Amino acid sequence: LINILKVAFPHAQFICQDDFYYPDVNSLPKTKGEGCSEFANWDSIRSLDMVSMTNKVQATLQEMEEKQPNKSLLFIDGFLIFNYPPLAELCDLKYFITLPFEVRKNIEIF
Repeated sequence: LINILKVAFPHAQFICQDDFYYPDVNSLPKTKGEGCSEFANWDSIRSLDMVSMTNKVQATLQEMEEKQPNKSLLFIDGFLIFNYPPLAELCDLKYFITLPFEVRKNIEIF
């Protein structure tokens, strides 16, 4: 979806939550897998540096407002952004879109 939005809105800015995972896999929260093995839990909000992401969004919004007041568009991509109130409060419009895996795997991304 983000790739489609980038084509449709070439002058918009994009921030992806995936860029804010903590780099040290060993420091991520763990979850138990089959056979009691522990694995990094990439689906936990504690695996993400949400403070840095919020700071990046704030800085980007400020920069965009200075360059083109009232004509800026920022897309924030991530499945946990609404679980962090300081970030969610920065969003004017909020959409949470889900797709079944079977539908997603059949979509061609250009």
